[in-house]
Amino acid sequence: MSEGKPEKTGYLPPQGSVKWYDDFLKLLETRKVTKVDKEFLQNQEIASGNEYTIIAGLKFLGLIDKEGNAREAMDTLSVVGEKRKENLITVLHTAYSLLFEGVKIDLEHTDADTLVNCFKSDYKMGSPTTAGNAARIFVFLAQKAGMPLSKGIIDELAVSEEKKKETVRPKTEKIRQEPKEGLGDKLSEDTLARFTLKDVGYVDIKDKDTFELAKAYLKLLSKKLEIPEEES
Repeated sequence: MSEGKPEKTGYLPPQGSVKWYDDFLKLLETRKVTKVDKEFLQNQEIASGNEYTIIAGLKFLGLIDKEGNAREAMDTLSVVGEKRKENLITVLHTAYSLLFEGVKIDLEHTDADTLVNCFKSDYKMGSPTTAGNAARIFVFLAQKAGMPLSKGIIDELAVSEEKKKETVRPKTEKIRQEPKEGLGDKLSEDTLARFTLKDVGYVDIKDKDTFELAKAYLKLLSKKLEIPEEES
């Protein structure tokens, strides 16, 4: 197991789905993890199809080293209760040191837009969509750690247990379609949307955060290519 401070390797703050990190934290409560790689995550059914995205996020958090070996910080999160919250606060303050020590953001009084702008500008995350996704995962981790957050941040960025479980099928029914011949099976019940790629195949979206991210990118791409948007 690697020890000491996490390496500064230029990884961006965690991105993707809140559920991936929720699943990973729950896993640490039940078993000792010594190495995280694509095969391990596949076996645990965590971040299916997006293993390298969460691996990069875990490296940023200082939980694994560049080879995927568990760092000392990983063990500190294998406990439960208040001790785990204390240890998670330490992990977050170390990983997001730019946010806490550089920008010195006051989470208890800052609004959601200010937090998202910090990720966009200070972490150089590019688009507001990408920055917003990173901010949402940070807020989820901060909630897990019991850190005080402003009402604005909670209202705009927090993901409740109910929201993690809910689907957006009623809003996405129009883009759910039977796969074209040769593209595989019919849509599964937990598929929110299917994006078909010419000469490549298809990509199924099965969680809300990834769907919202994909929808935002699709909207930007349609605008750039001057493709008329469908009526809601």
